[in-house]
Amino acid sequence: INAEYMGVDSAGNVLLTRRQSEMRTFPRAWVLPGGAWDEGESLEAAGAREVLEETGLCVDPGCMTLLGLWGSLPGHHVVVFYSARVPERTPVLKLQASETDEARWLSPEQLTLLLDPAKGVDGKGLERLRGVYPNGHKEGTGQGHLFALSLAMEAGQL
Repeated sequence: INAEYMGVDSAGNVLLTRRQSEMRTFPRAWVLPGGAWDEGESLEAAGAREVLEETGLCVDPGCMTLLGLWGSLPGHHVVVFYSARVPERTPVLKLQASETDEARWLSPEQLTLLLDPAKGVDGKGLERLRGVYPNGHKEGTGQGHLFALSLAMEAGQL
């Protein structure tokens, strides 16, 4: 079980991170911060812990809202997606170099472009994030993460 966190700032921007190129699974994929649940902790606490480890952002687990669930094929892995407002946007994130090598705040307009395949992204700085991982740049966004972003957009959380 993984707990992933969609951090949303006061302007509706969402934080995505890129997995380090040496990662065993999904290297260079753009994802929401998060990771594995440890026995004995709540899923919200796991999400908050992983966000702090990967980005340096401190998030109150009690402020997280369940966004949705994603099961990977062949069904042996479940990802729980949460969203919450970031208390204050940290100008410089403290990325965990062993797991995350880049981070980007995406505006609601950029997210709309990212999620709508009919809209062009050329010249908008989204080429590496566009499409399900792995895209032509050997990057792209994780399919479950695109699902969670779509849920948040549909629910008006961004």
